[in-house]
Parts: sequence; structure tokens; C-alpha cells
Amino acid sequence: MFDQEFAKFLEQQMREASGQRLELLKRDKTGEKKLFEAVLWPVLKSFDGIRMEHELISITGVKIYLDTFISQFGIISECDGFVPHAEMMTRERFMFERMRMRTIALYGYTYLPFSKDELDKQPEMCRRSLYEWIGRFGGGIGGGLAALSANERELLRFAIRANRPFRLRDARDYLLIGKIAIVNAAKKLIAMKLLHPCGISPQRQHYYIADEQAYRFLK
Repeated sequence: MFDQEFAKFLEQQMREASGQRLELLKRDKTGEKKLFEAVLWPVLKSFDGIRMEHELISITGVKIYLDTFISQFGIISECDGFVPHAEMMTRERFMFERMRMRTIALYGYTYLPFSKDELDKQPEMCRRSLYEWIGRFGGGIGGGLAALSANERELLRFAIRANRPFRLRDARDYLLIGKIAIVNAAKKLIAMKLLHPCGISPQRQHYYIADEQAYRFLK
């Protein structure tokens, strides 16, 4: 059952991808599959809202790709083997990995990595880590954030992190999503009273800000 569902999920991810992300998705996914099988699938019971090889613009301006992004909770989760990620790591790779982790933090995401050995030998402990995070910070599986689409959740997080009026153009550039997608996400958040307009600039550009209710919604 899992093998079939994962194969369909990966195929869908590849259909939606292009460029370097598509090339990465075509590579061996043994580690990522193990992560899904041991932790993500048993806990979340679904592939909805999960993106493999998630793209971010790093603090140095280059694209970085992250194994798995759980948009519902803003979690980046990865599976690392010891040899390629520790035993044979060069100084340059070590510096890159530190920059990569800082980038994740600056986006406001939680980083939950697992080693391949942990997934093989202690899968229950790994699942418990995700369950505990969701219980403490995610409002429970199926909580308030589950009512939002991936784009709506990311726009809401962007608005809260900004903590000031912003243009949808700024959010679109930051989140790397299209104009129609960002407008539709904004309409939904405004209807839910999580986001509201707060003025127009001399250039006739509309500004928005997170409502106070948005902060309680994410708790």
C-alpha cells in the first residue's frame, strides 16, 4: 500500500517540477522514501501539502533544495546518511550546510532532520519527535492551519514574520509563487479576517498587514 502511494506521490511531484528540481526528483530517493515510510506517512496519514526538493532562495542569493517540506506545519525534514553527510564532509560542504540551516531559520521554518540509522533502528522515537512537535507547536493534526491551503499558510506566515504592511508583490517574490496564486491566497485570508488591507501607496499599490487574530490562529 505505502509503496504504491509513494510512487504516485513522487510521480505527481515530478509532473509539477521543472529544471534543477526535476533533475533532483529523478535521482535515487531511497533515503526520502525511508523518511516517509518510517515517520511522515504513519504520523500524517497523507501526502497532502508535502513538497519534495522544496526550493528556497538562500541568504547568499542562490537556490537551495530541501528534501521534504511539510507546508501545514512549516517543517523541513530530511534523511541523512552518516558517510556522505558527516564522515567525508569537506570544510566547504560544512560551511554550505551551516548557511543552509541559517536560511531555513530565516524563513521561519522548523528543521527536523533524521539519520538513516535512526530511521532503521529507532523509527518509533523518530515518529514521537514529530508527534511531540505537532502537539506543542502545530495545534494538533487537523488543527486551524489544516483549513488553509499551502499558499495561504505560507502567506500568513510571511505576513506575521513581516510584522508591518507589505505588498503582495513582495510576498510573491519571497514565496516564489505566481500572481494569481498570491491574490487568491490573500482573498481567502482577508475573508477569514486573518489579513486586512491597510492603505495604498502613491504608486497605487495596495498594502496588507496580518490581523491580531492571525497570531492566535497559529498558536
